[in-house]
Amino acid sequence: MNLSRFLVLAALVAALFAMFYSFWLFGLSLVTGATIVIALLLIWRHEGNIRRLVAGTESRLGQNKPSAPPPGPSEASR
Repeated sequence: MNLSRFLVLAALVAALFAMFYSFWLFGLSLVTGATIVIALLLIWRHEGNIRRLVAGTESRLGQNKPSAPPPGPSEASR
């Protein structure tokens, strides 16, 4: 499993490191607070992707998504 190819994992790791680096550079400041809020929002917005990542079904960079099956007879008449 090549973890570097998971886009969501890269975004989450970057968000977590941003929180720590912000605290390291600025201490408890408005910048650090804003960075933490943005990182938490990013994690919240990627909840579905995190679940797929844990389940092993998250798509990888360069991997095509499977196409949707054509609509069946009952779906086409709607």
